[in-house]
Amino acid sequence: MKKLFALIIFIAIGSGALAQGFPGISNSLFGRTSQVTANASVTQTANTFSTVDQTTYTFSAQSLGTPKPGRRIAIAAGSISALSVTLDSITVAGNAAASVIATSSSTHTGAIFIITDSTNANGEIVVTFSGPATRCGIAIFALYDLASSTATDAQESEASPGSVSLNISANGVAIGYSI
Repeated sequence: MKKLFALIIFIAIGSGALAQGFPGISNSLFGRTSQVTANASVTQTANTFSTVDQTTYTFSAQSLGTPKPGRRIAIAAGSISALSVTLDSITVAGNAAASVIATSSSTHTGAIFIITDSTNANGEIVVTFSGPATRCGIAIFALYDLASSTATDAQESEASPGSVSLNISANGVAIGYSI
């Protein structure tokens, strides 16, 4: 049985980058603010797994995407385990990411975490489970020009094949991960 996890992130209309390329800074020299609406974008930067049974998995030197002010990184991770475990935490380049959606069953567990990181092009991803997991996989996504890290919709499916119905806002993005 596979699980599908989905994350939707919303960008508000009209809250994009300034034409000069400096988010949130008006051009006061000319007495006006020149704004354009930026469309959110997503790029999958890495996808890897480990077949070793353990509680903590370290994936070194992973691509995090092109550094840019306000860039968010989403990490989808999952495991198949004979024991019921939960995904407790994910760090990116030593910094804790926040959980957006997490779910587990008697044999599968998975989650999507997100963090704002404007500077690192590569970094170590550390995934920690509540107990020994039987292998672990991750997918890393660079998210650009988002108004917020808050999901507007998040769903999971245990159907085979997995299926979800998501509400994606205009100029928003969606990511998914299947275990």
